[in-house]
Amino acid sequence: MGLLTWKYLDAGVREYWIVDLQQEKVIVHDRTGGDCRTSIYGMDQPVPVQIFEGKCLIRFEEICEEVRAVSA
Repeated sequence: MGLLTWKYLDAGVREYWIVDLQQEKVIVHDRTGGDCRTSIYGMDQPVPVQIFEGKCLIRFEEICEEVRAVSA
């Protein structure tokens, strides 16, 4: 883990995401269960929000389609 990740964890942030539109991936750093876990998702996968016990899903595929439409 990088220095930025440790700074967030030391500050008490339980979960944070890095969204990389160019690489089409979402990196999730999650400490909701005590240990820090890192998960990587493709834009075609729904990403569970762990601070809501995974019950909330973000669908980046739909968001990317909107971004592409606006950028065109």
